[in-house]
Amino acid sequence: MLYKNKSDNIRLERKLNFRSERRVIRLALITGIGLIAALCSPLSMANNKKKSEYAPQIRSFLYREVARFAGSVGSNDFRFDIDTPELSPCDTPLAISRNQARQPIGKVTLTLECHKPNYWKSRAKADVKVYLKLVVAKNTIEREQTLNQKDLRRRRTDISYVRQGYFTKVSELKNQVSKRRITAGKIISPRMVEQRNWVERRQEVVIEAKYGNMTARMKGVALEAGSKGEQIKVKNSTTDKTILATVVGPQKVKTLF
Repeated sequence: MLYKNKSDNIRLERKLNFRSERRVIRLALITGIGLIAALCSPLSMANNKKKSEYAPQIRSFLYREVARFAGSVGSNDFRFDIDTPELSPCDTPLAISRNQARQPIGKVTLTLECHKPNYWKSRAKADVKVYLKLVVAKNTIEREQTLNQKDLRRRRTDISYVRQGYFTKVSELKNQVSKRRITAGKIISPRMVEQRNWVERRQEVVIEAKYGNMTARMKGVALEAGSKGEQIKVKNSTTDKTILATVVGPQKVKTLF
């Protein structure tokens, strides 16, 4: 409807706009109340409650697994973050398992299973860190350098992605020689070092021979170089016989009668 009077037309337009705005507001209120009711419904609240009940069980399982592994490597220093997925209701405690072929460290996946009222399977993912104090290079170590305490220190390290082995005590590297250049801060792995020879080829050695409670010592000449614990050929200077003996110290070998 249009009026001849311009001011009457303006009033009519404002009136129609006002009614339209009221309809929009009423629809928004109804929609909002419906959404709140849905979120607060017994079913929704039950699902949220169920999800919160799963978390302690899953965390407890993973804690035991990680603590057992950490203890096996000499650590009680560990932490993990776990992402619990959306799960359907379950009338019984979850069946939780993990791949036993892999250690519970780094990226870990747990398998979650429910058998009642309906069977379902899901997975929870976790990030696990286990810390040890590992031996690292304090200074840059040159190739064929004999390691000593001033070159090394220990540093708290997450061992999740340490793949080439490590040392936890500086004393384990006594008499070791670097096989290559090692930069400062680098974790020392067994591949980087080798035992310094305690006996060199053609070097005079002391042969210690044991028989029961008896011990005899004699001179000999090493026919091979060897480090701690290695067996080498040694020539007995008294009898000129060649024997096999174990390197037990600098220029010292041991054998049995």
